[in-house]
Amino acid sequence: MALVKRAAFDSMAAARRSILDYLARYGPISQAGLAKGLGLTEAFTKRRIEDLEIVGLVGRKEEDDNIDPDQRTVNITLSALARDLLTVCNRST
Repeated sequence: MALVKRAAFDSMAAARRSILDYLARYGPISQAGLAKGLGLTEAFTKRRIEDLEIVGLVGRKEEDDNIDPDQRTVNITLSALARDLLTVCNRST
């Protein structure tokens, strides 16, 4: 099974891998912060996050910071599946 996970990770597009690696290193972060940290546009990052979310590798967690609901903070987080995948592939989590 480890070989299958490694093959899946190795065949993933570089932008998606970099998002997973960034989240593993720096933890939950806003979509805008992630885009800035990776040097990507927010639109490009949003689409990659949506792709990763569909396959269960990332999730969204709304922060309760008691502000206007229109200005709520939503952080992108690694799923347990992504943490397992990164561990098998010898990436830090």
